[in-house]
Amino acid sequence: MRLPTPLQRLGDTQRTLWLAALAQTPWISLVLWRNVAPGVHDSLTALYALAAIVGYFVVPTLLVSAASGLLLGLWPRSARLVVATVFTLYLFFLVVDGQLFSIYKFHLNGFWLNFLVEDFQGLGIPGSMVAVATLVLGLLAALEGLIFWCAARWRPRRRWLSLVTAGLIVAGAAGQIIHVVAYEKNDRRITALTPRLPAYLPLRSHSNAVRFGDRLPGVEEEFSSLGKMRQSLRYPLHPLRFSPPPPPRFNVIVLLLESWRADSWGPSITPNIAAFAHENLVFDQHFSSGNSTVAGVVGLFYGIHPTYWEAIKADNVALHNPVMIDAFVEHGYELGIFAESSFERHKIKDAVFRDIEIHDRFQGKQAVTKDPDLTRQLLDFLRERDARDEPFFAFGFYKASHYTYSYDPETAPFHPAKRRNLALRADEGIEPYLNDYRNALHFEDEQVGRVLDWLRHSGHLEDTVVVITTDHAESFDDNGQDYWGHGSNFTRYQTQVPFFMHWPGHDARVESRRSSHLDLTPTLLRGVFGCTNPIEDYSDGRDLFDLPAAARSLVIAGYTNHALVLGDQVYESRPFGLKAYTLDDVTAVPPPPPLADLRALMHSIGRFYAGGANEDAAGSTVRR
Repeated sequence: MRLPTPLQRLGDTQRTLWLAALAQTPWISLVLWRNVAPGVHDSLTALYALAAIVGYFVVPTLLVSAASGLLLGLWPRSARLVVATVFTLYLFFLVVDGQLFSIYKFHLNGFWLNFLVEDFQGLGIPGSMVAVATLVLGLLAALEGLIFWCAARWRPRRRWLSLVTAGLIVAGAAGQIIHVVAYEKNDRRITALTPRLPAYLPLRSHSNAVRFGDRLPGVEEEFSSLGKMRQSLRYPLHPLRFSPPPPPRFNVIVLLLESWRADSWGPSITPNIAAFAHENLVFDQHFSSGNSTVAGVVGLFYGIHPTYWEAIKADNVALHNPVMIDAFVEHGYELGIFAESSFERHKIKDAVFRDIEIHDRFQGKQAVTKDPDLTRQLLDFLRERDARDEPFFAFGFYKASHYTYSYDPETAPFHPAKRRNLALRADEGIEPYLNDYRNALHFEDEQVGRVLDWLRHSGHLEDTVVVITTDHAESFDDNGQDYWGHGSNFTRYQTQVPFFMHWPGHDARVESRRSSHLDLTPTLLRGVFGCTNPIEDYSDGRDLFDLPAAARSLVIAGYTNHALVLGDQVYESRPFGLKAYTLDDVTAVPPPPPLADLRALMHSIGRFYAGGANEDAAGSTVRR
């Protein structure tokens, strides 16, 4: 009897692993269907859900089998054991995640997985649940054993294998194409499924998506029947009630300077803002809700954790706008939104300012010319409202302090200033790059000064709330680990920001209790509109005039990850890992966090999801 050659053995092993990977399709689909089923309303959503599951969660098992076959193909038993173990743990992860999502409406990630392994009892998980999980793990291991036993003995034709594999890949690609178009067209039937799948990052913007959007069937009909569909979010938890405060009715102006870190202001850098701060409220322990523009802006206007962003986008048609923006509209305010930014591409326009004009066309090609024109348009808006005696909400977002920093070098006060080349190491120290950044802030301070001068001369400081802050901070290799800019960690260098507020009738003071971007919404809703709901009905923030004295935990988000900040300790959650450090030092290793705080945060980051653990018996998803 001839022994199989190494090449034959390699081929047999590869075929077995490939068949086993294909056999995962029904089981992965069955497990994940539990997540997406409540969001499936018609044949299109069912088709998309299956395509997304196949393309995003099944096709990777084929890649695992192919790689393992190449590496371990000459040792069939070892190859089968390794891949079977991987598939068992993968299915087990999806099962556990599905159970967690059904209760709390957020997904298992590296952060929670770490603490489930270390101290499941501390998180309130009973021993009986662990026993059930162990039983499920054993059953999945047995299932994989049976799959691999059958795969090793089945000899299907190669053509059949090729057709099935091609079908899975085509289905996955079709699912992504559907999502791209639906994302551009705000078709909630499709986008609402995204938050239901773990670590799911589908394709989004594409230049041709709008052109082909009309080929997606049933979009307009679906928009007209949104009220009949179940939303991902229940926000607010109850309809807002207002008891109008006595006159005068305050106007509100919010000004953002892009990428502004907490230690980069003062008489030399931002003289106009520093003078304003000296006469008003300074929150010197203030944190953005994100280390990126989207997370910072969303937290500021929605007042809820930015981890809800995917669900907000999915429900943006039904939600319409944040409760704060809707309050301005419903109370007869004129809104002037001026932002030279990518609000359209990031869906901020649809999810924060739906049906509200955004002024985003300014003269020039760079922020050094665009920001002065933004100021001019903003002042024209204020003068028109003043002439008509109409209450207003104005928002201005200045971009000159975004890398690469823009300013007029002829009037720049900080030298030497050098533009950072991100492709090269900074061997000459950080001061020249900080000066480049400070010059941009100094330039933006001139623009803000023009707005503040108009408010003083027009007398509107007596009836206008003014907030000056940013979307996030900016790091300059503060820990010597080559972290520059933002979006790369959650130290204070990327998250702690200036926050100054003028509120008529309040004396100047410095507030050293920790505050957050989430606090603006409840402060304005209570102080400007007299909202009588408990803050917990619509926000994860606090009233800036009633901040807690105790240590405050924060949830801060980035582009694809988020962090829990407990005291000065940062626990950064990544899709497949956990990184812990402190606010001051990304290299520090803090102790494990208090489990009582973790349990509270588990409820906090899921309580606005419809059907979550915190939804009351009424369970209404009606916004107003």
